[in-house]
Amino acid sequence: MNQAVFHGFAAVLVSAISSLNFFLYKRSIRQFELFHVCLERLNRYLMANSVSANIEDKEKRETARAELVSTMANAPMLPIENVQEAQRKSKAVPTTAISA
Repeated sequence: MNQAVFHGFAAVLVSAISSLNFFLYKRSIRQFELFHVCLERLNRYLMANSVSANIEDKEKRETARAELVSTMANAPMLPIENVQEAQRKSKAVPTTAISA
């Protein structure tokens, strides 16, 4: 009887640890998605800055850079409403596979 209880406890412990690992993995994937949005936005701004640096006419170059700065200043930090919508959808539809 004691062996059965011990094996049952061990099985519950292993299941709890694996559940915790999957939970933490899911949270880290969400954080990575948010980071990826920031990284992509930064990449676009750096590309626009590089392109504007190659404009030979000084007045047009300064105008292009001013528009770039204006765009950066008025851009939202993160599309948090899209992230929240994705989280609601992931809670509404149970999945068995991890999407990449």
